Amino acid sequence: MEREYFIFYRSFYEAIKCMNEKVQLQIFTALADYALDATEPTNLCKEAQGMFLLMRPVIDANNSRFKNGKKGGRPRKNPLPVSTPPQYSCSFKEEAEKMKGDEIWLDAVCMQNHIDREEILRRIEAFPIHCAAECSDKPHKDYADAKKHFCSWMRKAYKNLDPQPEFQEDVPPPDYSFNGGFNSIDI
Repeated sequence: MEREYFIFYRSFYEAIKCMNEKVQLQIFTALADYALDATEPTNLCKEAQGMFLLMRPVIDANNSRFKNGKKGGRPRKNPLPVSTPPQYSCSFKEEAEKMKGDEIWLDAVCMQNHIDREEILRRIEAFPIHCAAECSDKPHKDYADAKKHFCSWMRKAYKNLDPQPEFQEDVPPPDYSFNGGFNSIDI
């Protein structure tokens, strides 16, 4: 494999600089021949051979990266087949029936809106009619979406009918004025 350039690290330079000039020349020549032309060095002195053996794995790794880059990089992994989620296909009436049987959710909605069970069931009965009239072209994406839509619709449709918390006017507001002490001790 013939290359036009190779990466030469500072650590190579600093290690080679510690050798005498004859050994330096052998190492520089051996590195350049190996990195650019993939030519194995021959007739190196022991010091040059030792330095080359230390630097060779780095040159090999860089050449491998270069070769893979020319081919377009690391081969792609086979992607896992994408499974499409099952389509949600409940009708508005089926969703309403499901809501009527969802006891925990019903209790939470009743408590949040301060209404009793019979009233929430009447509103659930009216919900499919609203959906058919207003949202027939846009079905819910799942059951959770249907429940969110119901709660949102109910807040808007029944906002004037729901009992508001009553405030007692005869209870005076708390008195936060200074009474002259702290823990029954005057300061």
